Formats: sequence, structure tokens, C-alpha cells
Amino acid sequence: MKTLFRLFALLSLVPPLVRADVTFEVITAYDYPGFGATTASKINEAGDVGGYADDLAGHRYGYIRHADGHVSHLISFPGSTFTEILGINNLHQVCGSYDGGGRRPEDGFRANHRHFVTTNFPRAQTAVFDLNDAGNYCGWELEDGGTYFGFINIDKTYTSFGIPGQGFTVATDINNLNQCVGFYNDNDGGTNHSFFRDADGSLTYPIDGPGFDYTAIYGLDDAGRMVGIGCLNGTCYGTLFLPSSEVALYSYPGAFITTFTGINSSGMISGYWGDGLEALHAFIVAATISED
Repeated sequence: MKTLFRLFALLSLVPPLVRADVTFEVITAYDYPGFGATTASKINEAGDVGGYADDLAGHRYGYIRHADGHVSHLISFPGSTFTEILGINNLHQVCGSYDGGGRRPEDGFRANHRHFVTTNFPRAQTAVFDLNDAGNYCGWELEDGGTYFGFINIDKTYTSFGIPGQGFTVATDINNLNQCVGFYNDNDGGTNHSFFRDADGSLTYPIDGPGFDYTAIYGLDDAGRMVGIGCLNGTCYGTLFLPSSEVALYSYPGAFITTFTGINSSGMISGYWGDGLEALHAFIVAATISED
């Protein structure tokens, strides 16, 4: 299935437009067998996807879908019935969050071959959204006062950051250049916008699609291409932000909502779509980008 979308738009704080055509082709769509909802979180260079699935009892478990179509057994932090795999790197290390119970309803983790390590920003509830091949990672941390900040851990050093004047900042992906992306909530209007954080700590924001009511960027590759979700007039699209400042939109056939979550250097994009019945289904699409 191929769908061609062309939308020219100038993002905030980026160079002038370059014309480009983007073709999206569905590689596969899938559900974890026997589960009511399946979400794809990130995709690595081999085409392996990390994600999570919900059963009918309200439990959540992680999984890895390999490029050959083989899906792993459910992955769960020991003793927890709530485990999300949010990131995967090229070494098959994964990361995410789990229910820590009691006063820590969400803790971050990293895992290698199902060996789990709790990974929390010091003294805070944490979710780890992605890790790169050097083992550096990013996510969010919740302070006791109820404020969410983004964080990165580079070479075992934590750095917390937030968009100035905003009370909710989430870092969702980190590439091998230690650049990261994420989103924040506009306190004035309650609207999500996105940001790019360079390796030197400088922030570019807001990043929004043209006329979008809501923008959240979840994925970033080493070439600077970003993916996420953009909502316009009540419809939410998988959104590809190109370094040229162009934006391409994708809607899975028959979907009520479409979200892109990760992108690799080959242009393979992970994501999920909703069917309007509160069920989510995972997919992988390939983006082909040609410039005149």
C-alpha cells in the first residue's frame, strides 16, 4: 500500500523550505497474539521493534518484534504486571518503565537479555524513553512538587532540563550524536509543542506542524529526521519532520488516529494506529524521500 502526501510548511526556527516528495509504504501491521492493544515504540537499524501490549485484564507487557517477523515472549520487570518497552538500540538493549508499587508507581529501567537494571533520575519517579548505542539515554523525571522535567544521561552524568516557563517536559529519543527530541505542554493553552535539544544543550522550540493543534515528537535519527504525531482539526496523523523544514503527514488506512514513534537511517518508521474502538495496532512503514 502506498500513499503519497505532500505538505509544505515552515517550522519555527529552521531554514527555508526545500521541496520534497515523500512516499509511505506499509511494510507490516501486526498485533501481539491474544492481546487487545499493541504499540510499537522504537525501531533500530536492523528493523527490530521494541514495544508493549495490553491484555484484557489491564496488564501491560513489553516485547521485541524482530525484522524477520518473529515476536519475542512477553517481557516483564520481575514481579510487575506493568512493563513498557519504550526504546531499543542496535545492541538489542531496551529501556522503558515499570510499576514500582507503593510511592513509586513508575520507575525507569534498562535491560540487556532480560537482565533488568532499575534506572532512575536521582530521587525521582522516572521513565527511560530511549538509549543510544553508547548506552546514553533520555526520558522524564517527576519531582515531588509534581513537575515533569526531561533528562539525559551522558557518560553516566544526569542532566535535567525543561522548556522555560513550562511545567511538563518529556525527552523521548536520543540519537548516536547525543541529540534528543521530545515535547512539552504549553501552560497557557494546554497545547503540546515539541523541541530539539542539541548535544551542547541548546534548545530549539517550539516545533509544530502547520496549523497543528497538538504536536509530539517521539523519534529522531542520526540525520536529523524526526517523527511523531500531529493533530489538525480533530484528526491526528503520523508526522515526519525533515531537516529541510518540510513536514509529511500519514494516516494509516481506516485509522482514527496514527502515530509515528521511531525512525532508522533506512527510512523505516515504527508506529501505531487506532481503529476508533479504543484498540491500538502496531505497524512499520517505509518512507521514501526524493528531492527535485
